[in-house]
Amino acid sequence: IDWVPGSDVDLRVLEFGTPAGASENIAPNTQMTVFMEDETGTGLPNYVFTYGADGIWRTTPPIYWDNLPGNGPYTARSWIVVDNTPAPTQVADYLVSEEISVPKFNGANFVLTHAPSRVVIGLTSSTFSPTELEGATVTLPDYMTGGAYGDGRFVPGSTRDNVVPIKESTGLWTATSQPQTIAANDPVVRVVIDGKEYLARTPSGLTYNRGEITNITVHIDEDVL
Repeated sequence: IDWVPGSDVDLRVLEFGTPAGASENIAPNTQMTVFMEDETGTGLPNYVFTYGADGIWRTTPPIYWDNLPGNGPYTARSWIVVDNTPAPTQVADYLVSEEISVPKFNGANFVLTHAPSRVVIGLTSSTFSPTELEGATVTLPDYMTGGAYGDGRFVPGSTRDNVVPIKESTGLWTATSQPQTIAANDPVVRVVIDGKEYLARTPSGLTYNRGEITNITVHIDEDVL
């Protein structure tokens, strides 16, 4: 007795990734969450992909295009959590992508960038010794804070606070802050040494852009400040 012909099943796995070479510094077992909406704007469950030692992003169990509702195209965006426990007054660091349109049964690549800004502050002085500079207190005064994430989107906060950078072993101070613009002549950095305050300003203003590091060197010379 022969087998009775049944259904022919052609399953195509839902594949997302990053452009060639873009994942080379991502550690195995890193997780990337993908948010999708169908063509009607209905949100689908978030899908979590894990980066393998072989350089491939996979879900467990696999997700098949055939099992997704709708016919596409789908709207998709993704994010990777880098640091979800920021220092007080700083913001969490996520890698986030722009929204992309994905036809059904197609693969897609996400280009991810850091959602916040990174600020690195160094101090130099002809007045104070390196030891005195090491003991300085550095803050970013009256910065916009309180930004948060939702389904891969960064929503800027509207609260103002003094952002406190972390003192690194390199002798620099670093902070992860939400992107923003400091108006011309507003304080950019506050430095306190031996109880005396120094405010560094820029006459042209300063913009912190998403995904960018801004390196600031504050020169503290009492005959100038």
